[in-house]
Amino acid sequence: MESVWEVSVPQNTSIDHDLFDLLRSIELHPSEFLEKLRQVPACDLDPYMQLGRCYALIHTCAYQEAEAGILDLLTKALNDSDKRLLATSYLLASDIAHNLHRDYQEELYLHQALESAKIAQDQDLIAYILCYKALYYQRLNNRKQALDRLNLAAGQISASSAPRVHYRVLRDSGTVFFNFQLYPKALDCTAKALEISLKHGDIHDQLMCLNNLSSLYMKMEKYEEAYRILQRGIELSSDHNVIIRKLSFIFNLGVMLLKQGKGEQSLESFIECEETAKKIGFENKTFLIELYSNLAGSYTFLKHHESALVYLDQALEVSAKIGDRYQMAELKINRANVLCGMMRTAEARELLKDVIDFARKGKHSDLYRYALSNMADSYELQKDYKTANKYLRNINKAYRNEMQYVMQEQSAKHSAEISALVNELKGVKEQAQRDQGELGDISFGFLGISNIRRDVLDKALKAAHHPYATVLITGETGTGKDVLANLIHNNSFRREARFVPVNMAAIAENLMESAFFGHVKGAFTGANVGSKGFFMEAHRGTLFLDEISDMPLPLQAKLLRALESHKVTPVGSSKELEFDTRVICSSNRDLPNLVERGVFRRDLYYRLNTITINLPPLRERPEDIKPITVFFVDKYCREINKTRPTIADSFYAYLAKYSFPGNIRELRNIVEHLVIMHDGNTWTDKSLMHLVSPNKLNHDSKPAKSKGVADSEEKSKLISTLQACNGKQKDTAQCLGISEATLTRRIKQYHLEVYTRKGSSKHKT
Repeated sequence: MESVWEVSVPQNTSIDHDLFDLLRSIELHPSEFLEKLRQVPACDLDPYMQLGRCYALIHTCAYQEAEAGILDLLTKALNDSDKRLLATSYLLASDIAHNLHRDYQEELYLHQALESAKIAQDQDLIAYILCYKALYYQRLNNRKQALDRLNLAAGQISASSAPRVHYRVLRDSGTVFFNFQLYPKALDCTAKALEISLKHGDIHDQLMCLNNLSSLYMKMEKYEEAYRILQRGIELSSDHNVIIRKLSFIFNLGVMLLKQGKGEQSLESFIECEETAKKIGFENKTFLIELYSNLAGSYTFLKHHESALVYLDQALEVSAKIGDRYQMAELKINRANVLCGMMRTAEARELLKDVIDFARKGKHSDLYRYALSNMADSYELQKDYKTANKYLRNINKAYRNEMQYVMQEQSAKHSAEISALVNELKGVKEQAQRDQGELGDISFGFLGISNIRRDVLDKALKAAHHPYATVLITGETGTGKDVLANLIHNNSFRREARFVPVNMAAIAENLMESAFFGHVKGAFTGANVGSKGFFMEAHRGTLFLDEISDMPLPLQAKLLRALESHKVTPVGSSKELEFDTRVICSSNRDLPNLVERGVFRRDLYYRLNTITINLPPLRERPEDIKPITVFFVDKYCREINKTRPTIADSFYAYLAKYSFPGNIRELRNIVEHLVIMHDGNTWTDKSLMHLVSPNKLNHDSKPAKSKGVADSEEKSKLISTLQACNGKQKDTAQCLGISEATLTRRIKQYHLEVYTRKGSSKHKT
């Protein structure tokens, strides 16, 4: 690969100078790097060059293409012994998720990156990833978590650590302290980072530190110091011909001059910045949006509104190419402000209406309030104070709602902390051990590259961020319903409280009421001590009801009452107890069919399936067999300290033909058996012969049905589900785990239009 890019990438060392130099070269010249790579066949690219390609795509804002590349690389890295490569791939995946505003994915990828680095036992890489996590929590305004990650990162640094790791920890610490307004600490860390870069003669790192120092002094309104640093940065970058860094100094100079009210001078700096970027062909879209926005700001300050609109339109055009709707909304607000300055209020309001609608649907509270404020200003301009006051009241309402949610969240968090301490000796440790031993990495069941897997994971993580809605998980035995429930809990704000799993089939019917709602001492024979019950045990946390279809009808009514009132009455007591518990249920049976048969309450079914997630069987996503297999191989080899075997393609090809009636659980058992019992260093299709019978290949666990029989059964299922859902197609599609478009096609295919009429139960022949 040296012919493509003159750097040697080590395969068996940690992130060191060579890889850092590669990534920095890419960061400074992403377009040139991509152009060089296009001259080489894709099959000739080693994994680290593929990593570099994804990094370059990120820096050219081609996030969708970068995501496709990194997912492909992750699939390869999962089957590679180089866990440093896997960790770095996850790290880039988190960077992509950040740029696509997928906070939940970013956090998950960072977690996976850190776990992979721990397996690799690479302290430098661990420190590097912890810095990323600190910046993630800083953006969420979670001061405690961010500072904790910085302390952990500092603890990973040893005497043998690469100087660049020292530099990175100090630089990112300065950034976090800066954003939390801890300016003395930020100055101290940034100055130490600069000292390291000077000692090792790294001009790029020196310039980065100088740029950060200038931002610090500007924030502290120490403009003389900031101006001195900026001039030094411009001179140094010019002397070393680092024009990209020079751009940032000229840009910051323009920002500072605008802050000081020096409109003409700021405009000169931004124009120089624009001309320099055009001259060198610098096309970083994020930078260009910032540049165009500030050019518009300077022109607005000087009351050159038409010129301001031109640059705002350019910023919007670039933002649209990226597909960043949030940033587009911010730019629309800026454009509306300029239009108001020109008294073109009607045009401004149309833009602001779009932003308000987007912010409300996306739950972007800050953006929502900002847009409302600007809408109020537009009416004040025309002395329509009544309408302006209406929008101001909406701001107050939005703020009160947000503060109420924050207070609830904080209260839940504090209560959870206390509860965790109280209950530690009663089972929290056992639960943690069970989760660690049985589940391992909570996301193992969702490794893979299939679109099905991505859809399931996306739904689960979206559900996690809604802390109160009930979730119904459906799917065959062994598909990982318990794992998904754990994942939803661990990615919600309830993660600090308990996750209480309940196997409905394992509880005697006569003990169920006491088990769920608790009992007082002496309530019945043998009740020598009181019991809190599952709902109160899971207070502030999550209650997982596994196989809810096994719950007897009498208890279903009481469960529904508890879910509606958020209160339970312990057996033997007249006192109601209020709980705050999120309920997740699972079922491997057809609940709409059970509803029609009268063995499951219709009203309870509707209460439970607020969010329905269907887990497809493993045979429907064969492309995910390989990464899941690799995960289990690594897991069980580590447990017994056994060398990881080489797995032939024929092994995976044989598994891909198998129907897997036991799904992921069956695959796990197959792998565990082979790790323990197989003596060879290579696994092939022959290794599976005694575990997976050839006569079970290409067959389902049930006898094949004729098309006519299958169609008849499908039609009957459609009729029963439509009737159970009162003809509502959206609800029916959710229950069946299919899209509304697919449902519409099947309704037409079987001529079932009559059942789409609300409340209809008439049978059509």
